[in-house]
Amino acid sequence: MNKKKRKGINSFWWLTFFGLALMSLSIVSCGSKEVNATEGTVLAEFDWNGKQHTVTLEEMEQEISELPEYKRDDYESKEGKEEYLTLMAESRMLLLLAQDRKINEDPEILKKVDEYLHQLMVEKIAEMEVDNKVKWTEEELKQYYEEHKKDYIDPEQVKVTCITVDDKERAQELMNEIKGGKDIAELAKEISEKGKNVGPGGGNNGDTGFFSRDSYSVAKDFVEMAFVMKAGEMTNEVLEQDVEGPDGTKTYYMIFRKEDHKQERQKEFTEEEVRKDVEREVEKAKKDKLMNEWVDSLKTKAKLKTYLDKVVGEPEEQEKQVEEEQKPGEEQKSEEQPKE
Repeated sequence: MNKKKRKGINSFWWLTFFGLALMSLSIVSCGSKEVNATEGTVLAEFDWNGKQHTVTLEEMEQEISELPEYKRDDYESKEGKEEYLTLMAESRMLLLLAQDRKINEDPEILKKVDEYLHQLMVEKIAEMEVDNKVKWTEEELKQYYEEHKKDYIDPEQVKVTCITVDDKERAQELMNEIKGGKDIAELAKEISEKGKNVGPGGGNNGDTGFFSRDSYSVAKDFVEMAFVMKAGEMTNEVLEQDVEGPDGTKTYYMIFRKEDHKQERQKEFTEEEVRKDVEREVEKAKKDKLMNEWVDSLKTKAKLKTYLDKVVGEPEEQEKQVEEEQKPGEEQKSEEQPKE
């Protein structure tokens, strides 16, 4: 296995090991189930303290099927399954080593397991009482879209082919080449491939892609000119663009041709991207509302009382609170008392 591939597994390896550790703690506590009972096609086996342990095909397939979809794809091929098999065997050996050293009895570990169990329980009851009860109608989605249409607008955008250098004489030489008949796109590609195109689009052969007026905030003159020009128009002279940086102001020299211009556009509700975003927003709002109502009902049912006046903060916070609670003019009145 190459080093790069092995490195990619590590983060997932720890998650797998943590899951196995939790499972092991439950098994050890119950004491009624074998840690490794062989049922199925054996893919790996090893001896630990005189006892045979195995990893079966069925166990591996079950674990892979329970992974998130984006991770599951990594283990669909034969090579991927071989890597996962190795991962399972290694994690089980480490788990057994941890048990031998009674790490499963460590108070700190048990506390974390208990905290994680509580977290899972809270998440599950919230899922049952809130998430699974959230519903919406097509009318509600359309109403949300209409009320938030301003959030679904593609801004005015332009695209240019750009050459940016930090030497004035070199910029003028390039401008002369273009005026002599050389295409700016071809020249921008040559400069970019040499790593000398240091401005917008420099990493893409001079093609900036579409950008809005809010883009390239450090190069306002460039942006303003790009939006004023007509599609197909090119700068007649080199644009000197001052850019403020941590080491002061630096001047760059820019030559560009405007390729395209898109006007502001209202995105429609029927567009997939818009509809999905509307669904997310409506779902979130409904979940928040239902969650608040559910928690409030629990507080009422349990007759919850809180005594916030007994909550003590840091000394500085207490002094500030006393000052804020002091009656207006009290200090001044005290100073104005006549001397006897």
